[in-house]
Amino acid sequence: MLRAVNVLSRTTLVTLAALVTALVIILAQSPLWLDAVPLTFKVFVVSVAVLSFFRPQDGLLVVAGLSAIGLVAGRLIDSVARGSETLVLAFLVGWFLSVWRPRDRRQWSFTSLHLPVVLFGLVVLASLVEQLWFLQIQTSFPKPFLEDLWRYVSRDYLLGPMMGFSMMRHALLLIEGLGLMMAVIAISRTNDAFVPRLVRMTLAGAMGAALINVVYAIGEVIGSGASSNELVNALLHRRWSVHIGDINAAGSYFAMVLPLAIGAASTCRARQWIWLLPGGVLIGLALWMTGARAAQVGLLVVLLLLVTSRIVFTRSRRERSLMIWAAALAPAAAIVMALWLSGGPARVMPERGLVQMTATEAVKDRLLFTQGSLGMWASRPAFGVGIGQYYLWSAHYFPPALLQVHPRENAHNFVLQVAAELGAVGLVLFLWVLGVAARPLGMAVRHVSPDPLQLGLAAGLGAFMISALGGQPFLVPPVVYSFWLLLGVAATFGHMGTSRASAQRRPTVLTGADRPITPAPRAVSSRPRVLVLGLTVVLGASMSTRVAREVDQIDVTRVTYGLHQWETESDGTRFRWTGGRAKLFLPATASRVDLPLRAMLVGDNRDAITVEISIDDRRSLPLQLLDGNWRVQRVRLPPPRSGVRYRTVALRVERPWRPSEAIPGSTDTRELGVKLGEVEVASGLTIVP
Repeated sequence: MLRAVNVLSRTTLVTLAALVTALVIILAQSPLWLDAVPLTFKVFVVSVAVLSFFRPQDGLLVVAGLSAIGLVAGRLIDSVARGSETLVLAFLVGWFLSVWRPRDRRQWSFTSLHLPVVLFGLVVLASLVEQLWFLQIQTSFPKPFLEDLWRYVSRDYLLGPMMGFSMMRHALLLIEGLGLMMAVIAISRTNDAFVPRLVRMTLAGAMGAALINVVYAIGEVIGSGASSNELVNALLHRRWSVHIGDINAAGSYFAMVLPLAIGAASTCRARQWIWLLPGGVLIGLALWMTGARAAQVGLLVVLLLLVTSRIVFTRSRRERSLMIWAAALAPAAAIVMALWLSGGPARVMPERGLVQMTATEAVKDRLLFTQGSLGMWASRPAFGVGIGQYYLWSAHYFPPALLQVHPRENAHNFVLQVAAELGAVGLVLFLWVLGVAARPLGMAVRHVSPDPLQLGLAAGLGAFMISALGGQPFLVPPVVYSFWLLLGVAATFGHMGTSRASAQRRPTVLTGADRPITPAPRAVSSRPRVLVLGLTVVLGASMSTRVAREVDQIDVTRVTYGLHQWETESDGTRFRWTGGRAKLFLPATASRVDLPLRAMLVGDNRDAITVEISIDDRRSLPLQLLDGNWRVQRVRLPPPRSGVRYRTVALRVERPWRPSEAIPGSTDTRELGVKLGEVEVASGLTIVP
């Protein structure tokens, strides 16, 4: 029995890995077949995938350097595809395929981080499948729905419109982030110089993004003919973000990389100051220009915590006295910043018609968001409302005062958004992933003489997480990709150096001469695989129950399958064309239904059109429409089965047709059956078909 469980658990894990690999390949190739995507972009995507297969470390460096400015790069080459996500998917395709090679199977060994990552990814994917299943029930028959889904993932995913499948982007953004983090850890095991190079490339990308923002802002103000005083005033009082559209997420990004740049500059060689020092100043200026208070306050809070921790762990009297002075001055700086944020002049974005809230208004706003998020979580405490569903459900849970300003919105607190969308199960696993990944860096920072780069990395990641409690940077791909990459760097450090002397003897981090200590693989054990198998069984067994519960919450009488949009005849009669098949959902109390039907006798249907009407999926006698006149077919419904919430009426047209094939000069390629007017049940209630 135990052997069978081990085999089944191993098969489950391999199957999940294969499914994720196949999904990533399908998504990554989608822009290659679109005429709207330039050839240059297609060649670049293929090149990154090939590079990542043969040299994953170089492919990941490309991602680190370009993901933050993927949106701007895409605009420069006139590409409609999402540049940053396309780049990440191309890397993941190459890396995943390289991992499947026999010589790279050792990367499958479980570390302390692999288990929570796999379990959290499993919960995310299960929630995605559940939402797609529920969406199919609400929209169409399984076959056309799957055809639309396939068309979306294989052609349209990386374009702007979501086509009703927006939950896929939310789910895949988490999966992609987890993949990037694990890639950093896996590659760093075999490449001593990889982590320093990755840090440099991440900083280079951040400096590029900051440069774009600063240059654009200065150029716009100077181009308007403003004086030098007006230029300074615009930089102080306007909010700027060019490389991404979400200005608060841009602030979170710059708050994350700014302390990393400072830490890197303090450990680098003299020649590297040439680009690190001005680059850090540029990033700081870009952070200020965003006007993102959550990011700025988050960075200040983290710096205060680091100063406090250094007082505790510093042994020398001189260093302790410096830390005490810093701790004494930091609250004064915090008070000055708080007064500025609460009473200073409002920052504006005139090009978007936005005026920044005061700090007091922003705090009240976030408290209302928190109230709505907790209410949503309480409605589905175990597994949540579903990945990517917060925006849709928010209108039902936001307090009235918040609904007046935000009819629908995300949580502005990603931890609570995870709790609301994935429930307690997803929240615990998400925090488990963050905790295990950050633990080696936390232990290194507590050391007597930590590396300045480690302190900068800890401050940056901490500032990002604090800003995520008041914003939504996790939902912005160019921003969150850098977070997952740096979190992977944090997981690789461990205890680097055990004394000041060893730290001085150790070569600088940015030289690439030292080797980060990564979590060592555990001995091969069946326990992680069994846990994955157990969670897979639980999620699979409960999925149908959860979907059925969600169906119980909707008005199924408003659901129809296989019907086109409403049209109006010359006499004002409203109707909808059916396809070859159509289905209506009626109240369980319905005892009779009147179906107004009309056929168009053209092509192969010149004599008659046969329509088969089924009640509750039980066959009935066919109906023949012999002319082009309206006919009201009255159908008496048999008594329903016990416990039935709704009745169904299905229509099947014997020979559906297409106007483009039957009518000369028509360009209408829809599959049409018959016209269906407004349906009435025995109670006289009009059902909108």
